[in-house]
Amino acid sequence: MITGLLQTSNWPCGDGEEFFDHTKLFRQLVDWVCEREIPGDFTFDSYFTNAETLNHIHGRRDRFGRPRGYVGDLKFNRKIGWKGRELKAEEMAGEIDPDSRKACHRGRKQQWYFTTTIHIPEVNHKVRIVIIWDKKRDREPRKILATNRAGWEVVRILL
Repeated sequence: MITGLLQTSNWPCGDGEEFFDHTKLFRQLVDWVCEREIPGDFTFDSYFTNAETLNHIHGRRDRFGRPRGYVGDLKFNRKIGWKGRELKAEEMAGEIDPDSRKACHRGRKQQWYFTTTIHIPEVNHKVRIVIIWDKKRDREPRKILATNRAGWEVVRILL
């Protein structure tokens, strides 16, 4: 569908193959979607949850003039700012008291979550994270999500 529409940044690799800058290609896909006013929010894995990509998406506007929305996986070792400190996301998750976690049901499955707004270095807007555990007292989270939709219900972020 979009083959040939993207400008690539190619660098020769040692084996004669060319390297494509995936972050640049991803931003071009975001621009392609926005230029065609295709509605919806962007979802992506942790490879693209970086300051450059998050700022790029947030800087684009939807038909109502709002920043385009995103939900992305956050790497556990990503540095974040929380309560005046900079620490890894997984370290922050380890500090969340199990009694502060709330139940979330998806079908018959129950998981536990904690959500708050944080700062990601070099990201120029508010970011909300949702930390998910399989069991209320688990030490390690199952997943950490990041979004610029601070007002969304947790269920909507998880969908």
